[in-house]
Amino acid sequence: AGGGAGGAIYLTSGTFDGAGLLSGIGGNGCNGGSLCGGGGGGGRISLNYTTLVTPCAAQFNALPGTNYFNTYVPAPGDRRTAWAGTLFFTDDTILSTNPAGLFGFLGFPALTSWAPASLTVSNAFLGLPDSFQLGVGSNLLVSGSNSVLVIGTNSQVTCAGALMVTNGGQVRVYSGPTNDVVGSYDTLVTVSGQAAIASNSWLYAYG
Repeated sequence: AGGGAGGAIYLTSGTFDGAGLLSGIGGNGCNGGSLCGGGGGGGRISLNYTTLVTPCAAQFNALPGTNYFNTYVPAPGDRRTAWAGTLFFTDDTILSTNPAGLFGFLGFPALTSWAPASLTVSNAFLGLPDSFQLGVGSNLLVSGSNSVLVIGTNSQVTCAGALMVTNGGQVRVYSGPTNDVVGSYDTLVTVSGQAAIASNSWLYAYG
């Protein structure tokens, strides 16, 4: 049997602080073989505040449940694996150069770009919105078996330094349809320095 979806959390506060966990993880599917159901999709977490105390040590988890592979990250073309849910915040105060503890697709009102001096995705599933511009001022590192960076459709990512994916990390790039056969793109990733994908790590491109 498959797992259920993660449900929803809607939290409103004047000032938000803490180091605990808000969880909307989907239920696990069975892991007894290829005929078993997949995990449930991640839920929705919405945090609405007047002031967010930073640095914020709280964790927000809207990952899906695991499938029979015992993984929450979909294998390409595997219909039995669900996808992560959403994390919605009042503003982008939660973002930092090392946004550990965020597991889901991010949502911010009217935020279409982000330009951190550097970016390390470790112990995080960082799903960027579609039509988003990410400009990293130096190196972009994705490191760790539970570390995933997802780049949505119609987006542009520029990295002024090196792109390094290591220790089981993953970068997943999604692109929508284009009209031209040559010279056209929907999502563009530009790396000025070295692009290094370790042997136990992955960069997936989806059309």
